[in-house]
Amino acid sequence: MSHDNEPTTRIREGTLMAFLNRDYFRVRLDDGQKIVAVMPEELFSVYDPNVRLTYANRHSVTIEMREPPAMPKIIRAHQSYMCGADFDASARLDLD
Repeated sequence: MSHDNEPTTRIREGTLMAFLNRDYFRVRLDDGQKIVAVMPEELFSVYDPNVRLTYANRHSVTIEMREPPAMPKIIRAHQSYMCGADFDASARLDLD
């Protein structure tokens, strides 16, 4: 097995792309790789399941890459700067 594709750091940045089910989300990492990550309940207030994710309202996330079989975990989520006038700095939540 090649270790060339392993992340060099356990913390990665990305963007929420889609809600899958329960607390699972599809995330596109900054390098373009797509993964499935789990979002803790503490961060649910950032995401509104009634609003469709589009290019203009996707949330930026920080992901902790964990050793298998554990799934990558979203540890920080906030609205993207692309949200324009609707950006609310108070919507930024950290799980540190």
